[in-house]
Amino acid sequence: MPLRAIIFDHIWLKLFSLILATLIWLAIWTNLRNEPIFKDDLRTFVNRPIGVLLDSPERPPVSVIPERATVTIRGPGDVLLGLKDDDINVFVRVPSKLPLSGDLPVHVHVPVGTAVAVVTPITATIRSPAKSTSPPIPHSPSQ
Repeated sequence: MPLRAIIFDHIWLKLFSLILATLIWLAIWTNLRNEPIFKDDLRTFVNRPIGVLLDSPERPPVSVIPERATVTIRGPGDVLLGLKDDDINVFVRVPSKLPLSGDLPVHVHVPVGTAVAVVTPITATIRSPAKSTSPPIPHSPSQ
């Protein structure tokens, strides 16, 4: 096969392959440098209350320790500036199969176009209310 045929046969396929290989190389090179292609801003929401999401209303109430979390959100600057504190929902989900005590992951629901960057703390302790262990108070006979 002559050299001319090797170079010029299927030239469009070869050019497409070269462009695709260059794009793949650029994507890997950018990723290795850990620089995002699109620059996003960060905004921190401090002291957001941690709610409890129960699977059933018949479950007894529980307490969460700690009661508040700090959430850092990543997104476009104009979207972050329009966010209110109430747009960030922090909660723990208590499944039906687990006991009502223990550490559970903290979940955050954020608006579309944003992403959670950091949540502190990442877990919260759930405790069921302690039952009173003191003896009942005797009633005095009425006279």
